[in-house]
Amino acid sequence: MTLAAVLATLTTVGYAAWYAVLCVADPFGRCRHCTGRRNRLDRRHRDCHWCDGTGRRVRVGRRLYDYFRTEYERGQP
Repeated sequence: MTLAAVLATLTTVGYAAWYAVLCVADPFGRCRHCTGRRNRLDRRHRDCHWCDGTGRRVRVGRRLYDYFRTEYERGQP
């Protein structure tokens, strides 16, 4: 393999490991749809339906981890 391919692989593996640690340490990320603010243009002043107006939502990696963990636990006798 070339040096560029090795560096690209190591970078990808490092990023994936960092994201896994981040999902365990801090399972909530910021909501990219509203950032916790109400929509002022909406006449009914509804909260964001993604995060319920908190500005924080569960990370995708944490949802995947929880899904695989529950599937594993269901498969146990």
